[in-house]
Amino acid sequence: MEAAKDVSFDKYKVDVYTGPFVLPDFQGKQKQYKDYRTRIMEGAKSGVNFAGHYHIVTFGCGTSCQTGYIIDEKTGEIYDLGFGGEDQTYLNLDSKPDSALVRASYFDGNACRTEASVWDGSRFTSIARRSTPASADAAVEGDCPTINDPTATVATSNAASEAPTTPLAQAAVEPQQITEESMHQPGTSVASEQRQSKIPAQQPQENSDIESAAGQMLADGQACFSRQDYTCAITNATDALRIKPSLDAAKSLRSRAQAAQSQAMNNIDIH
Repeated sequence: MEAAKDVSFDKYKVDVYTGPFVLPDFQGKQKQYKDYRTRIMEGAKSGVNFAGHYHIVTFGCGTSCQTGYIIDEKTGEIYDLGFGGEDQTYLNLDSKPDSALVRASYFDGNACRTEASVWDGSRFTSIARRSTPASADAAVEGDCPTINDPTATVATSNAASEAPTTPLAQAAVEPQQITEESMHQPGTSVASEQRQSKIPAQQPQENSDIESAAGQMLADGQACFSRQDYTCAITNATDALRIKPSLDAAKSLRSRAQAAQSQAMNNIDIH
C-alpha cells in the first residue's frame, strides 16, 4: 500500500469556491456545536482551506490534545473533524484548498500513525495508513513522524527551530524517559513512568502555564485578525509558537495573517 506521506494532493484536486460564504447559524442540528461558536465562526470567516469549499478549524483540548471541525463555506454546515481528541494526540494535519485529501499524523496511545484520507462531503475515507511502533518516549514527547508538507494549508512546520531556550520552553519539549516495554507492563501507566523519569516534578504545572500562555496569545492574535490588524495577528501567533511550537492553530493563524497582509498590500494603489 502507498505510504500516507506519498499520496499526492493533486490526485484529488477540486475546484475552489469563490462565491459568498454562508456562516453557521447554530440552530437545529448545529446547536450541538454552540459551545465552540467563537472558534468555529473565526474559522468560517477565514475562508476555504480544504476540499474546494470547506474550512478545517482546529484548537487545543488540553495538553497534547487537538480537536476541530469542518465548516462548509457554501452552506454553513458543520461536521466533526474525525481526527484528534484524547485518542489521537499530537495531531498534525496537512490540507489544501484545491484538494479533497487530508494527510494526518498522530499518536494513538500505542504507536505513531500517519494516515491519508479523502473527504466525500460528509466524512473521511482512509486510503493509506502506516504505523510506527516508535519508542514511547518519542511518542509521548510528540516526536512521531509528521507529514510536514510546507505547501499545505494546515500543516506542521519547522517552527520548533524558533523555540527559545528558556526553562519554560525547554519543559515543553524535554525528552521523557519512558520505554516501549514499560508502557505495556501490567500495572504501569505513562503517568507513573513520567514520575520516575528525569523530568522535574513541577513539569505538569509548567505545561499548564505553557498551554495557558500560548492560548492567550492565540486568542489575542485571532482578535487582531478579526479587526484586520494582520501585523498584530502575526506577532501573537509567532509568540505562541515560540513557547508551544506544536500549536497548529497558531501556525494556521500566522499563515492566514501573512497571506491577508500580502493581499492587502497588493491592493494598495500608489499614485
